Amino acid sequence: MTQAVVQSLKHRLEKYGQDHVIRFLGDCSADERSLFLQQLAALNFDELARAWQQSRTASDDAQDSPATIAQRAQPPGTLVRLPQSDADLQTWDAACEEGKKILDRGEVGVILVAGGQGTRLQFHKPKGMYPIGPVSNATLFQILAEQVLARSRSHGVTIPYYIMTSDATHAETVAFFEENNNFGLPSDAVRFFQQGTMPALDAATGKLLLADKNQLATSPDGHGGMIRALKETGMLADMQRRGLKYIYYHQVDNPMAIVCDPAFLGFHQQRGSEL
Repeated sequence: MTQAVVQSLKHRLEKYGQDHVIRFLGDCSADERSLFLQQLAALNFDELARAWQQSRTASDDAQDSPATIAQRAQPPGTLVRLPQSDADLQTWDAACEEGKKILDRGEVGVILVAGGQGTRLQFHKPKGMYPIGPVSNATLFQILAEQVLARSRSHGVTIPYYIMTSDATHAETVAFFEENNNFGLPSDAVRFFQQGTMPALDAATGKLLLADKNQLATSPDGHGGMIRALKETGMLADMQRRGLKYIYYHQVDNPMAIVCDPAFLGFHQQRGSEL
């Protein structure tokens, strides 16, 4: 990195009030300094500022009165309630039939969000490896993956399973699926991709935080970063290649999820839902 580029980066840091992060540069070796400056140069400071401001706005909104929050949370007119009458059951049956047709055409893929560890369960491995079956001792991964397998078989198609991991869970998750033969799913139907990370900011000031003298503190960018991760890892291109039109999304710590629920898919299509 040339001196001119370094000087330009320093000016950017000063402009955004983030120049505190380079105060230890003099204590770093040449290689450490180079890598750190490259990490800083890759930052989008405008995006970070917007993210921090949005978090502040969300925090302010949380202070609203319960009545204001309740009014803002009113569901849209497209709300689908559980069936209460014969007419409701007919509506659900129609949605279910529509969903089955979508599955029959092989237009559905599944995303599993599995970036978290089971720390709160005192289980220091990927959360999906937690054995939750009271008799079978089946793990969360097994319970969910076998649903995808069963749904694939019942509709005579291969439903691809896109599993989003994190730095903390990726290697163990991939190894666990390989050790268990993907729980019966074809190997080309199971695709792993990692969620991104973003620099950690001080909640009160928006200042970048350091993990070390020559390293920014980072954290997973959350569910909001999933679309970017899908694009950057080639998963969106894979979905297009397979001709997928619907993506069922669920989280690893929800063993009650009905994966690729035909009624859910049918209502989604009938109501013209964007998400």
